Amino acid sequence: MLTLQAVLVLATGSVLLFLLQFPMANLALCILFARTAPTGRPLVAQLAAEVVALRQPSAAPPGLHSFFRKVPDTDRPSAQASLCAPVKMRRR
Repeated sequence: MLTLQAVLVLATGSVLLFLLQFPMANLALCILFARTAPTGRPLVAQLAAEVVALRQPSAAPPGLHSFFRKVPDTDRPSAQASLCAPVKMRRR
């Protein structure tokens, strides 16, 4: 894309055209999002659904449940005491 922009600037000899491409692209996206907002399937919702779907795995990784079963429960007083107790270091 940047190569196309550079070729366009060199062909026209106008740096202003290069500088206006980014704001014009943003304006075009704003118009596109605004035009699809009142429809039944807005573009923003479709993009958000894709991003959220990428971040949420369909199933938990294998072994995750068994890993958390081994983690001590910090709500119990005995577990809290053992977590907060000072550790004695042995000197050599």
